[in-house]
This record gives sequence, C-alpha cells and structure tokens, in this order.
Amino acid sequence: RLDDRIGHLIDTGLSNKHRSMFMILGVNGHKQIPVLFQIYAQKCLHQPNVAWCYNDRPNFKKTTETIDQTLTDGSKTNFMNQNQIRFTHYRDADCLLGQTFSVLILQDFDYVTPNLLAMTVETVRGGGLVMFLLNKVDSIQQLSSAQLNIHKRYKTSSEMSQQALPRFSERFCKLLQNVERLLVVDEKLNVVELGLAKEVMGIKVQQETDDFKLQQLQQQQESHEDPVKASLVKTCVTFDQCKSLIEIMDLFFQKEIEVEVAKEEEKEESELQEIKKSKEEILEERKLKMLQKQNKKAYTQLVSQLQETKPIMQNTNLFPKNKQLFIKAARGRGKSALLGLAIAAALQAKATNVLLFAPKVQNIQTVFQFIEVGLKQLGYQQFSDYSFQKDGDKQLDNITGIDVFRSHRQIVRFIQPDLIQTDNQALINLADLIVIDEAAAMPLELIKSILKTETFTLLSSTVHGYEGSGRALQVKIINQLQKFNQQGKQLIQLELETPIRYHTGDCIEKWLYNLLLLDCEKFLEEQKKNFLFKQPLPDDCNLHMVSKDCLFSGEKATEQFLKLIWSIFSTSHYKNQP
Repeated sequence: RLDDRIGHLIDTGLSNKHRSMFMILGVNGHKQIPVLFQIYAQKCLHQPNVAWCYNDRPNFKKTTETIDQTLTDGSKTNFMNQNQIRFTHYRDADCLLGQTFSVLILQDFDYVTPNLLAMTVETVRGGGLVMFLLNKVDSIQQLSSAQLNIHKRYKTSSEMSQQALPRFSERFCKLLQNVERLLVVDEKLNVVELGLAKEVMGIKVQQETDDFKLQQLQQQQESHEDPVKASLVKTCVTFDQCKSLIEIMDLFFQKEIEVEVAKEEEKEESELQEIKKSKEEILEERKLKMLQKQNKKAYTQLVSQLQETKPIMQNTNLFPKNKQLFIKAARGRGKSALLGLAIAAALQAKATNVLLFAPKVQNIQTVFQFIEVGLKQLGYQQFSDYSFQKDGDKQLDNITGIDVFRSHRQIVRFIQPDLIQTDNQALINLADLIVIDEAAAMPLELIKSILKTETFTLLSSTVHGYEGSGRALQVKIINQLQKFNQQGKQLIQLELETPIRYHTGDCIEKWLYNLLLLDCEKFLEEQKKNFLFKQPLPDDCNLHMVSKDCLFSGEKATEQFLKLIWSIFSTSHYKNQP
C-alpha cells in the first residue's frame, strides 16, 4: 500500500501552488517515476510536461521496457511514449532557462552542480514535482559524503596536497532537513524518515492569503474601457504585472492619443477659419470681379495659384520614440510573460519592426508564447492574421520570429547579439521597438549603441537568483539610461515582486536560495536596516581565520555569516553563478 503522505504532499502542493520534492534512493528508483507521475497527472488540471536531465544518456529502449509496468490502479502505461518529455544533457541545461515544466527529473546526482540546480529547479511551476534519482546511494548519509564529479578537477597526484572535501554534499543534506515539502523514498516508495517527513500529513490547504492583491488585480482588470487594455490585462495574474502592463501600454498609445488630440485641434481651427473666411470671401469675390474686368490675364494666373494643392507628408508611424523602460524582477515573477504581452500591445499600436535581443533563442520561447496569447486576446487568428518563423520544420523547434499581416506587414524578430556590429546602426534604426531580455547578460557596448538611438527601448534584467545581475552591472546600465535621460529621453523603471510560477511561501524556493546563497544582496539590505553600518578605519579592523568546515556546516548562526560574506561577491560581480 502506498504511503498516504505521498498523495497528500502532491495534493496539497497542487492546491497551494507550492512545489514538492522527492528524493528516490536505489538503483531501481527510476521504475517508480511513472507511479508518482500518474498520481500527479490525475490530480492536476493541465497536461503535465517533463524535463529529464542527465549526464549519462539513458538507454531509452531498455528504460522504456523497465519503466512500462503495472501501476497502482492495475493499468499499464508507456510512460516514455505517452508523455511530453524533454531529455536534456546537463551541459545543455541553460536551454531550459525561461521555460516552465510540471515535473523535473534529475539523475546522475554526482554530476549535479550548484549552477545546474539553480537553472533547473526554478523552471518548475507551482504544484509541480522535483525528483532526484539517487541510484548510487541507499541512504542520505551516503549522499552527504558523496564526491561530486566537479571535485575531480581539484584533485592532484601529490599525496601531500590538500584534496577537495564534499562540503557542498554535507551542507546540501543538512539543509534538506528544513524542507517542509520533501519526502525521501526508496525504490519501493517506502518513506525514509528524514527531517520534517513526519509532519507532512499536517500540511493543510491554505486559504487565499492575497485577497487584497487579488481584489486590486480584479479592479485593475475591470476598470478599463479601452478595448485593447481591457483584453490584455485579463491575461495578467498578479497585480504588479497588470499595473506594469498598463503603464507600458499608456506609453505605447501616448503618441496615438497626441495625434488624435492634434486632429481635433486642427478640426476646431479649420472651423474657425471657415467662419473667418465666410466674412472675407464676400470682399474677395468683389475684388476678383473688379480684377477680372480690369486685367483678365492676371486674374487667370491668380486662380491657377489658388487651385494648386501642396501634398502634406504625414508620418504614418504613430509609435513613440525617445523612451526607455527598465524592468527588473527575480526569477519566476512573470517578466517573460509581461514582455510578450507588451510586444502584442506594441503591434496593436502600429509598431512595424520589433527587434528582440536575448542571450539565446531558447530563453525567450515564453516571450513568443505570450505574444501569441496577447494577439489572440486582441482577436488575431493564426495563419489568417499572423504566422510563426522557426529555426526548423519540427513542432518543438524554437520560434525565432512572428509575421503579422492583419492591417499592414509587421514583424517581430529575434536577433543574436553577436551578429550586431555596435558601429552599424542600420538595423537598429529600422526598429520601432527594441526589447532586450536579460540586459545584464548582454555586451555593454551593444546596450550603449542601442540607447543612442531614438527607438523606444524596453530592457529587462533578473535580480537575485541564478544569473541575477550583480549591483555593479545594474548600476552601469542605470547610469547609461540616466545619462540619456538627461538628453531628453524619458526613463521609467518598473519592478515585479510577486511570484507567478508558484505562490508566495514556496519552501523549495526558500531552500534553493538558502542552499545557493542566491538572495544575499537582499539579506544584506535587511541587515543594514536593522543595524547602523559605517565603514571602519583600517586600524579598527581585525583579520580572522575562518574554519571552512564550520562556515559550511549548515547551522543557523553560520548560515547568516556565510550570507554576509557571499553578499560581497554577489553585489559586486556582473552575473551571479553559485
């Protein structure tokens, strides 16, 4: 009989939109994946997708034979063939950034690194499962002393040299004991008592704690008479995401409103001119009649001049210029979705050419997905109003662009950063809107060359978490933006704070951030609020030798000190990689 705690952990995780973690011990642990997946799939409301990460490529034929088995309800399953599974080698794990999965499977634990953990675990949506296949150990005690493959590079042939110690493995196992939503099971799904395993049945379905923010979101969504805004804000799931999208759309449609106001003023002016003309026309007609009688040739020349029409060159591009908008957010806050909806709004605002920059095309697939969500909300239909451009012919190939042909031809294109010459402004100047995702990962010279143009620029950057931009690079980008702001360009800064992949209070996020020290900068800011910090004189400073075994022991006191030390690196470096 299956332990009740397994079903209860998955059930409450889905209800609370909190992730759950399973660590499966034993060489045959992979055989229990279909069982856990079946329990999850029966309870969730969507079709689950799986990311399976490995180092040694599994023998999929053999794995399929062993993994197809009779499940708890007596039915047979072909787990490998019936489900959407993305197999990814650990060296290609960065391709998972920016994507969202229901289930994450990590095998070959000795090849797992802190960077890999940060890249993969954060891709799991709220209510999803994180599974570790620990086929080389039978207990957590064995795992705590396990040597990771990365330690080999620090070993030398000299017997006298200091060898690498598995401090990360020890601290990893120590911090697992504080994870509320964790179960360690053997290859027969028997629960191994560890940490808070006995308290799993005490986890309750939480009542909605964000009623006020939810009410704010609903008020924002219902308060817009403009059909474009009313359609797009319905797709927002947090208040700050909705508020940011409205602010972006206000900027997009600002010039269109200005043109409408100008037309109204021009109409009023023309009406006044007509009234004025009606009084003067009588006198002019009398003069023309007198002129006609006196000089017929001069009269003919005058009439031909009056009838000449001079064409007025109107700028058909209503998209605003000289505006720069900077969005910062931690991972999992809906930044990619916001960018996608903003681009859809830009297309509705008559933006003809939209250029999208990102480190890799795989990282912006969510952006393209939400461009489509936004277009559908606005009544666009695929094939008749828009079509996708891909880097191949297969369904799972990456989207590289969108062609829109509803009212006039409009394009959205992903641009590889290294293909742009910073001294060649031709392509950049053609754009109506430039979107730079993960600006902190872009060459600074490219950012500078883009900011020099008049094009509306939308930049985003991840703060805290894996590859969160350090304070040094953020300061550099902000300084560049403020420099151009002084030259007449408008600068707006937005921040997304509410988690969107999972609900606030997700204990897997807390465990991961503590394990990999991903929020040290935030911790340092909190410490500054509580204590009066001032720079001491050199003579007042003391030098201490710190025991590494103590520093990485995972104890509460040492963890706080470790965060303060690590904050020096995370606040000064350009890109945080644990």
